[in-house]
Amino acid sequence: MKKLLILLSLTTAMTAFGAANVIEESDTMKITAKIVKPLRVSSEAMALGTIVQGASASGQSTVTIEGDRGHGITVDLIKPTHLTSTNGDQLQIVLNTNYIPTHIGEDEKTEFIVYGNISAESTATAPSGVYSGNLITSVRYN
Repeated sequence: MKKLLILLSLTTAMTAFGAANVIEESDTMKITAKIVKPLRVSSEAMALGTIVQGASASGQSTVTIEGDRGHGITVDLIKPTHLTSTNGDQLQIVLNTNYIPTHIGEDEKTEFIVYGNISAESTATAPSGVYSGNLITSVRYN
């Protein structure tokens, strides 16, 4: 009889404590995706023309970014500080912008201007030659 009481007590205890493990819970995860147009970046070449030693030169170029209307963007510019000739000579250049866009316009594009300036001091001792460099514009959606 004593063994039967112990067995019944254990069965009751296991049922009472094990009942909590039988409860089932669930959750629903919402999954969304937004498709956007690919970004396109284009620019005009900045031709500063023929510069006489000791003279300054300036110019400008437009950078155009096309993408999804109204979407936020981040623009990074890698600007050279010098132009390099085919002989390896360097010529200092200063590049600036008056504005960096943060959104694609309602017409699905935005533009900004890059201004370039070469000082008379830089050209005064620069050897004759053709000098060039690259400005890299990198754009990504926010």
